[in-house]
Amino acid sequence: MKSRIALLSTLLFVPIALATEPAEVSRKTPPVLALAPDDALAIVYFAKPADIFENPVWVSEFTRTPQMIAMLKAAAATFDGPVMIAVSGSPLNPLSLRVEFAIKPAQGADAFYEKLGSALMPMVAKIDGCAPGAVDATGEMRTIRLPGPMPLTLLSAVKDGVIYGSSQPTDVNAWRAGETLDSRFIDGDDAAKLPDSAFADCDAFTYVNLRMVMPMLAAERDRELPGLFTAFGYDRIEFGAVALDWSHGSTSAMATFSWAGGNTGMFDLLTAHNAPLEITSLFPKDYTFYVRGAWTSAADWVDRVDDVLSAFDDDIVDEFREECGEFRRDYGFDPVDDFAGNFVDEWAVGARFNRDGSRSTLAAFELAQPAVFEAHMRTLIDAFDLANETSICGDTLVYSVPASQGIKLAWATQGNYWLVANGREAICDAVANESDASISAPPAVRDVQRQMVGDPAQVVYVNFAQLAQLALDIAGEDREVVQMKELLEKVAGSNAGVAVALSRDAGVLTAQVATSGAVDGDMRQLAWKSLTASLSRSRMMAKRAVSASNLKGIVYGCMVYADGHKNTWPTSLGELIEQGILQPASFRAPYDDANEEITPQNVDYAASYVYRDGTGLDPSQVVLCERSLRDGGANFAFADGHVEWIEGSRAEELLAQMHQSAVR
Repeated sequence: MKSRIALLSTLLFVPIALATEPAEVSRKTPPVLALAPDDALAIVYFAKPADIFENPVWVSEFTRTPQMIAMLKAAAATFDGPVMIAVSGSPLNPLSLRVEFAIKPAQGADAFYEKLGSALMPMVAKIDGCAPGAVDATGEMRTIRLPGPMPLTLLSAVKDGVIYGSSQPTDVNAWRAGETLDSRFIDGDDAAKLPDSAFADCDAFTYVNLRMVMPMLAAERDRELPGLFTAFGYDRIEFGAVALDWSHGSTSAMATFSWAGGNTGMFDLLTAHNAPLEITSLFPKDYTFYVRGAWTSAADWVDRVDDVLSAFDDDIVDEFREECGEFRRDYGFDPVDDFAGNFVDEWAVGARFNRDGSRSTLAAFELAQPAVFEAHMRTLIDAFDLANETSICGDTLVYSVPASQGIKLAWATQGNYWLVANGREAICDAVANESDASISAPPAVRDVQRQMVGDPAQVVYVNFAQLAQLALDIAGEDREVVQMKELLEKVAGSNAGVAVALSRDAGVLTAQVATSGAVDGDMRQLAWKSLTASLSRSRMMAKRAVSASNLKGIVYGCMVYADGHKNTWPTSLGELIEQGILQPASFRAPYDDANEEITPQNVDYAASYVYRDGTGLDPSQVVLCERSLRDGGANFAFADGHVEWIEGSRAEELLAQMHQSAVR
């Protein structure tokens, strides 16, 4: 059961966003996004807002009322073209805030104004409980008064099919007169730090200026962990931006963060430097995933961690260095400068989930001096009297811990790489692996790698095809898997893979999600199905937990009642209500939609639970349970107070017994 849950969770969270290889693009910006101001605190852009408002997952999973659904439909009908909204000013001074927007409505300006004023605004005001907004004509200008707790009026105008509005009328007048607006975001320094593809035909773009926010957060967080933000460099984050694309044959996501004042703190810990992907050739193509990183050296990374730790407590670093000195005196080499310093450039950790439930794991580290490393390893093996045995895989000497030790561990030096695995077999697989049989060899995987912005510093790659095949192999008749069987089979027969890559530039960190485009539509559909199944299961599990809590509370109430009645349980649950031990709401399960009010007189047949008198019953006997099975099982409460979820034939048998002996 645990393997099924883990597998389904991976199927859900891996395909957050999917991508194909981008075409060559220049920095071109949609007209409405080009109107965003350079001093914006936040910018939001959607090429097709209706895609969001009409998304079935959004509507079905996150809006539970008819009013909200109606408002989303009205918003989709109103905002049917590219839209940009920007907020400028200081968050510390609400009076300084300025709002600008631009839209190119497909149905024309007059229809947009009409739907905005007569349909959408009244709905928003009704939901928020605020005074409704309005759209008024002022000559060739339109005034838009927005609903909400803080009145806001925007002046807008139309030109070349684009509507531009602002709470600062001078900008609208200048734009309408054909003048070039000063200080637009696309021409500013922050936009220059973003990859060109962030502006190339994206479906959504968001930008948040964090220069004022992060120092305030730092001051707040310092009360709990002084120096945290400074140590990790969070207080020097300048901005964050995210670009999404879902309508050009695939879906992609790219996030960019900018740091001021050098490449230190978390920026450097995450991305020491970019490097070409080469180490992945050691991992067979049937591996489920790998995590690959690049560093100057492991010693350099330890030094950076020390820098972070010293911001909290210098004694920690001093003690660590003293221990390194003792190690050097005892064994002849420094564990950081000499040993960890030998680990350079690339490293990677990968795993293969096998059909029998076992797992093969492999870690690979590039070495600057393999011979020196082997000498250090022999010193450590002898010094700590580590039991080991040797064998040969091809031309490679493999060390492994004897099976009698109860530990599955093996290691070997292969060329410039040190390999560590959870068994000799995984080492032999890596040693015998040919470059055209590696996890990075299939064309679809190479497509994923080509999408990355330059050479990445970090990469997480998941072999989605192999994962889909595993789901088919081990999930059996799991209902959620059966419902997705056709899609899983299609993905399993492909070379589908998903990657998340981190790369760096001068003071800029870019995170990107990409995948092979050949089966992107199927992967996206599988992702949505996995998402809805997971959300449905989450809601069901939450209701199950609340119902179990109700049962536990009722049994506890019966025990309280028994304490005052010579160890005799109530003959009716109504006695618990009459004596004020429990409220009527405790007897209604969260999945029970019955409208009948529960009273002391009807609780035994109107409640969501079946009860029998527990007086004198063995603690292992059921005294309370849900009235019917759901998803093949039900919660059962026992006379000792504990509650169990029971499934299958045993649940059916217990439920039948309870209905026969229940209080009515």
